Amino acid sequence: MKKRNFAIVDIETTGGLFKRDKITEIAIVTSDGREIIGEFESLINPGRSIPPFITKITGIDDDMVAEAPYFHEVARDIVEWTENHIFVAHNVRFDYGFIRNAFGELGYPFNRRRMCTVQMAKRLLQLNSHSLESLIRHYDIPVNRRHRALDDARATAVVLHNLLKLEGSQRHINKQITRGVRESLLPEGITIDDLHKLPEDPGIYYFRDGDGEIVYIGKSKDIQKRVMSHFTKTTRKAEKFQHRIRSIDYQLTGSDLLAKIIESQEIKENWPEFNRAQRTKRYDVYIQSTINDMGYRRFDIVRGADTSNEILNAYSSPRAAKSVMQMLIREYGLCPLYCGIEIGMGPCSLYQYDRCWGACLHEESADEYNERAELAHNHINNRFHEDFVIVLDGRTNEEKALVVVHNGTYHGHTFMDKNSTLVSSEEIVEHVPKSPYYPEINTMIRQYLERNNAELIKLQTADGVNPGG
Repeated sequence: MKKRNFAIVDIETTGGLFKRDKITEIAIVTSDGREIIGEFESLINPGRSIPPFITKITGIDDDMVAEAPYFHEVARDIVEWTENHIFVAHNVRFDYGFIRNAFGELGYPFNRRRMCTVQMAKRLLQLNSHSLESLIRHYDIPVNRRHRALDDARATAVVLHNLLKLEGSQRHINKQITRGVRESLLPEGITIDDLHKLPEDPGIYYFRDGDGEIVYIGKSKDIQKRVMSHFTKTTRKAEKFQHRIRSIDYQLTGSDLLAKIIESQEIKENWPEFNRAQRTKRYDVYIQSTINDMGYRRFDIVRGADTSNEILNAYSSPRAAKSVMQMLIREYGLCPLYCGIEIGMGPCSLYQYDRCWGACLHEESADEYNERAELAHNHINNRFHEDFVIVLDGRTNEEKALVVVHNGTYHGHTFMDKNSTLVSSEEIVEHVPKSPYYPEINTMIRQYLERNNAELIKLQTADGVNPGG
């Protein structure tokens, strides 16, 4: 058996959501995998009242924690008791999530290799239930006070010791700890411990070669998990990629939306060698719209935007834009001569088949034609009609992120103190750096708004008018 040190952790809390609830008690039992080496326990003042139903389960009430230390007063103990140990818990996501969040509120990262005895028991034991209560009965473990941190941590330690005796336990531990990473695939100078030090938060990561050049940019809701996934494959393409990497760095974004936006921007600014799919997509073909001299709405496909005309959307190639226009012609009965598909004087090619109603010959009035053209216009218009800000989580609990839409498109983003405000378009333009125009970012924002109950702030000009209309 490979020598490992374990820190078996159990906490009690005011509820089940680490973003809302607080820790009321913590216990850490250290072990060499065969026997308990040491123990630490402490009640914790959560800074809020404990719900009666929680007190009924744990026996911990407000009076018990009134004189207990706050989390920041035991944080150093937690670091020291878990350092250089594998963090173990029964349902590790719960205990680890609460502790990471509590450290995050203090402004400090908390990253540990970890494993879950629930998952281990499910893999190694054929039982109807793998709850701690069931395993206590299965192994006949004496417990004085269930749902108190030290007694549950001791019981989990005994469960761990028994599971470690089973065939296949070491393989399962390795899989949990490394998260599928094959250490033989790690580049020179990068260890599994280096990967475990990466944050498990949303952000952007960069792979650099020996000269410090960026060879790949990625994004993820969980940077550590995503980076690790790059070292689980053994294909020829993956090996070529892995052999080029010599260092990894990252930036936190606080949210997945901002990670997507920044990734898209930075790939286009750096053109990394291994971001091939994104590198080939230059959105510099536009569909624009104008009203011609006869009053008919027309659409044109152009390379490079004439900002004096209305830009509706952008595409990676003329072929992609033409395909969209052909769909609009079919869907809304538009004239190809007014859609950038055909040139010359009417009639258009569809007129003889009664699929164009004569706008090209002025047989259909501009008002009648424009009713359908307006529907097509709205169908592909990727611009927004109002100025607004999306408020997102920041990189720490003390800040927020703002994603700004101004003059119909993504303007830029910024991070600021949680209590600060920017309410007018003038303030936004002054304080938020303007991003280059990347049309796919508007699409990202639209998709986010469709799928999430976003916090929005509508922007006004100094005279109280929304500049978007």
